[in-house]
Amino acid sequence: MPDLDAALEAAGEFGYPVILKPTLGAASNFVFRLDGPDDVRLRFPQAVEGISRMSWYTMEPEGVDVGPHGLLIESFLDGPEFLTESLIWDDEVYVGSIVDRVTVEGATFDDDVHHAPTALGPEQVAAVHRVIAAAARAQGLKRSVLHAEVRFHRGEPHLLEIAVRPGGGGLDYFARISAGYCPIKALMDVSRGVRPAAAHYHPTGVHTAGTCLISEPGRVEQITVPDSVAKSDRVFFLKVTAKPGDLIKRPPHGNNILGFLCTTGSSRDDALGAAYDLAGQIDVRLSV
Repeated sequence: MPDLDAALEAAGEFGYPVILKPTLGAASNFVFRLDGPDDVRLRFPQAVEGISRMSWYTMEPEGVDVGPHGLLIESFLDGPEFLTESLIWDDEVYVGSIVDRVTVEGATFDDDVHHAPTALGPEQVAAVHRVIAAAARAQGLKRSVLHAEVRFHRGEPHLLEIAVRPGGGGLDYFARISAGYCPIKALMDVSRGVRPAAAHYHPTGVHTAGTCLISEPGRVEQITVPDSVAKSDRVFFLKVTAKPGDLIKRPPHGNNILGFLCTTGSSRDDALGAAYDLAGQIDVRLSV
C-alpha cells in the first residue's frame, strides 16, 4: 500500500476485518487486525514509522534494487491455525508434524502458544496434506523439507505461508516428540541426496506445549531462570533470546519476546499447564 488512502480503499474492497502487515518483516512486528476504517487510520501510520526501524529493513543492502518495501492489506481468515513440518521427495508429499496454535487472538499477533498432537481429525489432516502438496508442486519443488502454516476458514484449509526450511522456535522438537518426525535430519538427508525416512503424519501420543516468553515493555536488566525450570524433566526446549541491555517493545510499538519454553505432559491441559507454570517462575527485571 503506497499510502493511507490506498489502504482504506483496499480494506473497503476486501471487507473488514483485514490484516495489515509489512512486506519485509518477521515475528509479527507491526501486524494488526483492523476491524474498520478508524483502525486503519490508527495503525497505518504506526506501522509506516515502525517498519523503518526493524532489523530486517535496516539490514537490506544499499544500492541494490530488491523490490518494493512497504505494507500489505490482506483479507482475514477467521479460524484455527496449524503449523506443519513436511517433506516433498520426487513428487510425493509427506506431512510429518502438525502443531496447533491455541493462542486467543486479538488485534495484534503477539503471543504464540502451541500444542501437539493436533486436534484435527483424519479428514482434516488429509485436507491439510492436499493444500500443502498443491502449494509445493505449484512452486516446482521436487526434493525439499517444508514449513507450512495453514488456517481453516469456513471449514476449509487455506495456506498462510510455505517455506523450504524447517520451522523455528522449537517446532523441530515438537515434531520429533509428538510425531516421531525429525525435520532437521530430513533436511540433512535431502541436502546430501539421500531419501529421508518419511511417513505420513502419525502422532506418538506424547502431548507437547510451548509458549513464547512475554514480558512488559522496558529494557532488560536481568533474566534469571531457576533450576526448577532449567532442570525440569518436563522441559524439552528452553531458549532465552533476550539479554541484558535489550529493549523490549510490545505492540503496537514492536513485538519483542524473551524466548521460548516448551514442555511435555500426559494431556493437552497438563502440558499447557506446565508451560504456563514454569514460564511464570522465570524472573525478569526491567527498567523503564
